[in-house]
Amino acid sequence: MPLSPFEREPVAIEVMDKENVIPEVTPDKVQETEEPEKEKARPEAPSSLRGVYMQAGILLTWDEIIGQDVTLYRVYRLEGEVYTLIGEPVTPVFTDRDIENNRIYRYRVTAVNAMESPRSEEITLSTETK
Repeated sequence: MPLSPFEREPVAIEVMDKENVIPEVTPDKVQETEEPEKEKARPEAPSSLRGVYMQAGILLTWDEIIGQDVTLYRVYRLEGEVYTLIGEPVTPVFTDRDIENNRIYRYRVTAVNAMESPRSEEITLSTETK
C-alpha cells in the first residue's frame, strides 16, 4: 500500500526559476525596499501675527499655513534678551495667560512640519491699564 503525502519523508526541492521566487523578508530588508519618504520643504514663516490684550491674557492669532504639512505652530515670547518657547498650538491661535499688568510683551511664531520655519515678524503688546 502506498504512503500518503503526510507519511512520506520531506524532500528538499531546489528552485531553478529565480524570477518567480519571493525573497525572504526580514525587518532590515523591509526598510531597504521601502521608498524613502520625500523630504519635506521647510514651511514659510507665519504671517499677519496679531494680538489683543484682555485681562485674562493676550490672545494671538496669525494666518494659517496651507499645503505645507504644518502639524503645529510654536509661539515664542521675548524673555530678557532671548525668545522662549511658551506654547505649541495646532491651530493658528494662542492665549498667553502667564502675563502681568503694566508690562510690554513681544512675540514671534513659527510653523512646524518635519522642520521649523523662520520666525514671523515680531509683535509688541502692552498690558498697561489706564
